[in-house]
Amino acid sequence: MGIIIMGPPGSGKGTQSYFISEACNIPHLSTGDILREKTEEDTEEGREIKGLIDKGNFVPDSKIAKIVKDKIQSIDTLYVLDGFPRTEPQADYVCDKNDIFDVKLVVFLRMSEEEAGERVLQRRFCPKCNTTVVSQCPVHPKGRMRRRKDDHPPALRARRALYTEKTVPAIKALQMKFVSIVIDATQDPSEIFQEINNYIKRLT
Repeated sequence: MGIIIMGPPGSGKGTQSYFISEACNIPHLSTGDILREKTEEDTEEGREIKGLIDKGNFVPDSKIAKIVKDKIQSIDTLYVLDGFPRTEPQADYVCDKNDIFDVKLVVFLRMSEEEAGERVLQRRFCPKCNTTVVSQCPVHPKGRMRRRKDDHPPALRARRALYTEKTVPAIKALQMKFVSIVIDATQDPSEIFQEINNYIKRLT
């Protein structure tokens, strides 16, 4: 069974996915992490994906969808999916292949562009586990946090435009197909998680 976390850049998708994963003892599937795993494989597909990413090109929708599907097929438990789908074709793929994805809940973290933008410019990531947070890493609290290369105003504007153009239609497609909840992402992260967890308890 799948839980999909959606929302604009900076809304806390990674943080909430981490909380859900830890509390429910389920896999947190991040598209970024899955693609990084692929690039480390000494295979034709891994080298192809690495080449695309190194050149700053997008990995095609069909390829990302298949990679995520294959990853999900390798587990047999509830999971939380962060970073996929990001486009309407990817969302359509999830809907068409729901016998595999088995989506039970779509969580949309609602936040204005201004507030999300402020968070993005403040946030840092842990180089040890790649967790993205605004303050300290919950896994390595004494570690030194770093800023992502694309967390600066020009890149943020480009990501917002992509989100509006590509991801918003994907969110609408998922909300029409699956049980969905909308949560105010400006709340304290623990309060957001409590709301999400109340819905998750109804699934299990």
